[in-house]
Amino acid sequence: MILEFAVINEFDTNEVTVTVSGMLDFNGTTYSDKQNFSFTLTSNQVIQFQSTTELTGTRIVSSKPVAVISGNVCLNYQGYTACDVVLTELYPVNSWGTAFVVFPLLLNKDLKDRITILSAEPNNTVYITTENTTTQNLVLQEGSFTVLELTGPMSINSTKPVMLTYLFTGGRNFNFSSFNIADPFLSNIVPSSSYSDTYTFITIANYENYIMVVAHQSDLTGFSLDGQPLETFSPEETQAFGFSAKLVYLGIAGGHHVITHESATWSAPNGSAIGYRVEAIGNPSKNLTVSTAFAEITELVPGSKYTLRVIALAADNVTEVDAVTITRFTKPDIVVNLTAENITTTSLALSWSAPNGNAIGYRVEAIGNPSKNLTVNTLFTEITGLVPGSNYTLQIIALAADNVTEGDAVTITIFTKPDIAPNLTASNITTTSIALSWSAPNGNAIGYRVEAIGNPSKNLTVNTLFTEITGLVPGSNYTLRIIALAADNVTEGEAEAISRFTKPDIAPNLTASNITTTSIALSWSAPNGNAIGYRVEAIGNPSKNLTVNTLFTEITGLVPGSNYTLQIIALAADNVTEGDAVTITIFTKPDIAPNLTASNITTTSIALSWSAPNGNAIGYRVEAIGNPSKNLTVNTLFTEITGLVPGSNYTLRIIALAADNVTEGEAEAISRFTKPDIAPNLTASNITTTSIALSWSAPNGNAIGYRVEAIGNPSKNLTVNTLFTEITGLVPGSNYTLRIIALAADNVTEGEAEAISRFTKPDIAVNLTAENITTTSIALSWSAPNGNAIGYIVEAIGNPSNNLTVNTLFTEITGLVPGSNYTLRIIALAADNVTEGDAVTITIFTKPDITPNLTASNITTTSIALSWSAPNGNAIGYRVEAIGNPSKNLTVNTLFTEITGLVPGSNYTLRIIALAADNVTEGEAEAISRFTKPDIAVNLTAENITTTSIALSWSAPNGNAIGYRVEAIGNPSKNLTVNTLFTEITGLVPGSNYTLQIIALAADNVTEGDAVTITIFTKPDIAPNLTASNITTTSIALSWSAPNGNAIGYRVEAIGNPSKNLTVNTLFTEITGLVPGSNYTLRIIALAADNVTEGDAVTISRFTKPDIVVNLTAENITTTSIALSWSAPNGNAIGYRVEAIGNPSKNLTVNTLFTEITGLVPGSNYTLRIIALAADNVTEGDAVTISRFTKPDIAVNLTAENITTTSIALSWSAPNGNAIGYRVEAIGNPSKNLTVNTLFTEITGLVPGSNYTLQIIALAADNVTEGDAVTITIFTKPDIAPNLTASNITTTSIALSWSAPNGNAIGYRVEAIGNPSKNLTVNTLFTEITGLVPGSNYTLRIIALAADNVTEGEAEAISRFTKPDIVVNLTAENITTTSIALSWSAPNGNAIGYRVEAIGNPSNNLTVNTLFTEITGLVPGSNYTLRIIALAADNVTEGDAVTISRFTKPDIAVNLTAENITTTSIALSWSAPNGNAIGYRVEAIGNPSKNLTVNTLFTEITGLVPGSNYTLQIIALAADNVTEGDAVTITIFTKPDIAPNLTASNITTTSIALSWSAPNGNAIGYRVEAIGNPSKNLTVNTLFTEITGLVPGSNYTLRIIALAADNVTEGDAVTISRFTTITHCGLLLLLQIMLRKGMQ
Repeated sequence: MILEFAVINEFDTNEVTVTVSGMLDFNGTTYSDKQNFSFTLTSNQVIQFQSTTELTGTRIVSSKPVAVISGNVCLNYQGYTACDVVLTELYPVNSWGTAFVVFPLLLNKDLKDRITILSAEPNNTVYITTENTTTQNLVLQEGSFTVLELTGPMSINSTKPVMLTYLFTGGRNFNFSSFNIADPFLSNIVPSSSYSDTYTFITIANYENYIMVVAHQSDLTGFSLDGQPLETFSPEETQAFGFSAKLVYLGIAGGHHVITHESATWSAPNGSAIGYRVEAIGNPSKNLTVSTAFAEITELVPGSKYTLRVIALAADNVTEVDAVTITRFTKPDIVVNLTAENITTTSLALSWSAPNGNAIGYRVEAIGNPSKNLTVNTLFTEITGLVPGSNYTLQIIALAADNVTEGDAVTITIFTKPDIAPNLTASNITTTSIALSWSAPNGNAIGYRVEAIGNPSKNLTVNTLFTEITGLVPGSNYTLRIIALAADNVTEGEAEAISRFTKPDIAPNLTASNITTTSIALSWSAPNGNAIGYRVEAIGNPSKNLTVNTLFTEITGLVPGSNYTLQIIALAADNVTEGDAVTITIFTKPDIAPNLTASNITTTSIALSWSAPNGNAIGYRVEAIGNPSKNLTVNTLFTEITGLVPGSNYTLRIIALAADNVTEGEAEAISRFTKPDIAPNLTASNITTTSIALSWSAPNGNAIGYRVEAIGNPSKNLTVNTLFTEITGLVPGSNYTLRIIALAADNVTEGEAEAISRFTKPDIAVNLTAENITTTSIALSWSAPNGNAIGYIVEAIGNPSNNLTVNTLFTEITGLVPGSNYTLRIIALAADNVTEGDAVTITIFTKPDITPNLTASNITTTSIALSWSAPNGNAIGYRVEAIGNPSKNLTVNTLFTEITGLVPGSNYTLRIIALAADNVTEGEAEAISRFTKPDIAVNLTAENITTTSIALSWSAPNGNAIGYRVEAIGNPSKNLTVNTLFTEITGLVPGSNYTLQIIALAADNVTEGDAVTITIFTKPDIAPNLTASNITTTSIALSWSAPNGNAIGYRVEAIGNPSKNLTVNTLFTEITGLVPGSNYTLRIIALAADNVTEGDAVTISRFTKPDIVVNLTAENITTTSIALSWSAPNGNAIGYRVEAIGNPSKNLTVNTLFTEITGLVPGSNYTLRIIALAADNVTEGDAVTISRFTKPDIAVNLTAENITTTSIALSWSAPNGNAIGYRVEAIGNPSKNLTVNTLFTEITGLVPGSNYTLQIIALAADNVTEGDAVTITIFTKPDIAPNLTASNITTTSIALSWSAPNGNAIGYRVEAIGNPSKNLTVNTLFTEITGLVPGSNYTLRIIALAADNVTEGEAEAISRFTKPDIVVNLTAENITTTSIALSWSAPNGNAIGYRVEAIGNPSNNLTVNTLFTEITGLVPGSNYTLRIIALAADNVTEGDAVTISRFTKPDIAVNLTAENITTTSIALSWSAPNGNAIGYRVEAIGNPSKNLTVNTLFTEITGLVPGSNYTLQIIALAADNVTEGDAVTITIFTKPDIAPNLTASNITTTSIALSWSAPNGNAIGYRVEAIGNPSKNLTVNTLFTEITGLVPGSNYTLRIIALAADNVTEGDAVTISRFTTITHCGLLLLLQIMLRKGMQ
């Protein structure tokens, strides 16, 4: 979508600045939101901008006037438009307005139009009011806009000027005279302040032309269009917001038109006039001459009186006729600066500034429920009698001096303050939530802001009269407030408040520990929230009950083995409110059962006996701990444990059980062994030539191992701990006696021996080979086995099998069956001719024979069935081949098969090959050839079936087909041949049955496949001339003509709710059972003879007549409204017109079965009528009518004053409407009831401290009809609470108790006035004040509260001091070997000094008045308990002690020595320090560092890096293994490693170059030695060097020694030897000598 605007300039040079909203490209730069650019336009230049982003809000400022046209290049709106261009010229900002009334142009189109509201200024509040008086407020900023869908008339008012554009969205179904689709267009909406009385416009030919005239309802008459009264054009009129809109249709002719109002025109005089002189006599006066019958006089003063004179001029422009005169006032201007202030629940004050021009007074309107209307002649007023919490649109309209002519209204929207929500009640108080309910306030409230003020506070907004506040802290006090909200969710009423405590939470994690025979220790976690203490109960015999303020306690004095229910109940700060109990049930431990004795010990059982324990025991758990363990429970003092394992050690334990069968006492234990058993089932297996494998079963019971013996030559003896072994190293074919003896766990005790005898096996023959395999024979040969064999058994295992014995190494086996599998085995025989070696085995098949009698049958399109006879001999299966395209290959084990998946009409060569059982050996193939049958065509489909033709299509058959024969069998029949997969058969008879066949043809054009067939009817023709008549509420009669051709009958449909469907064989019918007032689509469809094939439908639409509504009921009758409900009429109704006939009358239309008529006058009689509307919004049913009266209103501003203990004075304001008197009730104990005709009274004789509900009920003139009661609740003042007493004073709490006051009190406010002060509310005669400062003085006050928790009595007071607290943050610092410095923070509260104790050997005790001290004279490495006790100002009262334990630092170890230093380790030794040390931490600080702890005076540190520097520290450790002494330190280098890979190169006569690799670890450099004559010694820090100054031809020992970083510590030397070379002259001399010797 492309959006655009154009700037048009008329002047010579015009500077234009564009501030972008959206995105624009200009001169190659992209500008986005809030960015601007400038350009210059010359005379008559136009610049156009386009963008794909929204441009609304773009600001254009020019140095001289310009025109701006904006719109959309291509508007497509929901598919109804076709890329239409929409454009309009925009109004300049100074022509924008603040008040608009917008009417939809066409109310019956299917797409709603849209308006855009654009603001040029920030913080612009726009009030949008729809036809049902619903007001939406929104705030626009500079350049921001909103788009609204126009569903009906709309009033738009703003605090600052805005521009409105109207997008007509187009659409369909307008029922225009020439077409039914409309294109979109864009137009501006004129502010109501800028309406004119004369407009000139044109219409465009061949377009549907409309105008909409919008005017004040006071100006409805007097409009003329082209000189004719507007009413002659039959306009459609709509009214809303005091304005009228008239839609006028002007047809499709083009032309020029003028519309004027009578205030701007006159009629031409009788005769001729060339022109008119027009005078406006006033201040200022105006005079102009015109040649038309209308004129516009401008620049008049608003609100001023003008005498208007029109004087006709003759053609000489001099002769004048008498003047025609009228008097009119100009419209006053709008007032400015309208402000609302002092807004209360029922009133608000307005002020404004005078408008430009004149105004005699002002009409002030408060539009709401109820509305108010008054006229004033001041610039301020107060509107009273409003409803609390209601929305009011406030309008100020200036009046001209005639008190008739009005200016435009200036409007603001204000909510009155909502009233207080009464009867606030808290219920269902849990640990974290409080449920609140309250009554609706007088007036309106859209919702309520609910506050729970506490820690944490909660704030939520609800629209009900109840809510639940969750997420509160258990045991906490909350002030609960309800504040009513007006419908703007901003305006708030006064708060209604009460205070409540949440219930304390349960104390979680209750745990019982250290359960002994007579005590149970309990601990628990603090509950979520607050708790001042805990009540601890142990319910049993005896029961125990105590109260603690810690999270742990111990219950003592219990009975051993007894059941106790243990409960922890958290207490709130009032020591009254309790949380739910958390409960566990625990038994005390039973005592030990003494005198445990074991007797009658057998291999599987032990008998036990014992004495009863001290105390109670329900039974005894008896354990035999071993493998298997046994566990049984008995209630006697003896038992026998059976099922034990022989030879096993058992720990035997007796444990007494408490009555829960779970709680156990301590065990009494002894240990005993059972006797071991024999190992059974000795078996020899896997006997080989040199080994025998033995296995046996474990003996019953336990055995630690087994001794295994093989007695023979040689004998073998071994011990194993498994149930199997293998004896190896035996002689093949020898006899051995084999024995297994089980061993007990002591490896001494043996069981009886189990024995068997076995021989070893002879060895196997090797290299068995089969050759010369025929169909009936196989030749074999082999090599002699290792060892001895007397002969060989030769076996051919098959069918038939052959068996022979030979004493040679070869043989031939004959007489075998073809195609058979034979296992051929050679087995060596020992000398006894009995013992056989393992067989050496091969498997061979003889060759199978040919399969005879191959036959093909049952040939189909995709398969051929084959059968054949079995070959001579054996065959395990047959390989079947079909050679073609595609080829197939399968293997079967039958004498027949079917080959599938072939291609229809194809030639295949079919082969059968017999397979031997190995599936490898094959016989010769037998073969034949055959063809498959062609296939049928598929997917035959009939389409595009018309009355005379059927189109057919199909898919090619599987396989090949050269063409297709197509048959249509019917009357007439059709036959054709095609070579495509589709055709159309024409010339058929409508509504006739045809059998359609497709037959595929093979390539020979002779062979045909089977026919594929479908049966189809041609479509019948349509039935013409469908007519509906005799339409009633429930039936419609239809008739039609017979269609062209044949039809067996007709299907008649009435589509609606309910729909009807019937079939007839006549040309008429009546559809009955329809719903009144419903729209039905009526369709006639001709049927073919199959009663399935249908022709096209003929369709018309009709409505049935609607019915009347029933059960009209009036309910919820209030002072200004009556709610109506009714039942829907029989049938359908799209809506209902509702009338309330009275003063004022009301008329509204709804689409529900209920409505509420508002804005009525209290106590008035209204006739109420409901009229049902059909869906066309025109057809109406008859009216149903009832009459009702409204209720009188309630009295307001009920106030209670001068409340004493026994009386309350009341006053109130008269209700809206009428009241003859008032009934006054004080509901309480005692209640009071009186009737008065004044607006005040006093109720006496009440009870102090009591709650009274005070009601004022207005009485109508009949003294019977009563309005609703206005109610307040008041308490009388309570009395003083006497006998205030303080007890249980702790550091932070004081318990108080007192007596109930005379009269009633719901609770008491308790104050502790001090620093800090405390304030709590309780409903008991006692409480505990917590959170006080230790050692502080507090004034304690009790104030009785009435049941509203607000009304208070006089205070009763006493003074008390709290106990001092403990000190905090006790810290031990600067701990030395003989002293510890202590510091601490002052305790919470006050303390005059501190007692300091160091408990140890020796102990120290001192008193200081500072927050620090140092204790000296202590022993190094010793443990001291250090205690600080705060002293109160009397130097007597002490707080509890705060205690820590510390060790003094051990002294340093002495005489640290390093020895035996290697490349990776250092040995250390030292002497013990002065004082105590439990051990020593040894550190080697380097890379890597090492850290170990020892309890000796020596150690060795290993894993160090060669050549590295290590700082070695010994630190003595105190007995806590934490406190350390100072370190004694030495620094040592490890020895460097050797430098590897020493190489000599570039050896000359006087030098040798050396290189080497860096040693493992570190080395700072290397000492290089060349030992010879002369020797050389140098130090380098590289991995290479050259030694010079050597003697040619000399031997040198070359040594590299790595140096540590101290240049002192050396590693071992790496050494090589090399000779220097000889000089060249020496070599020459040697050669010369050799040559000379040779010559001689």
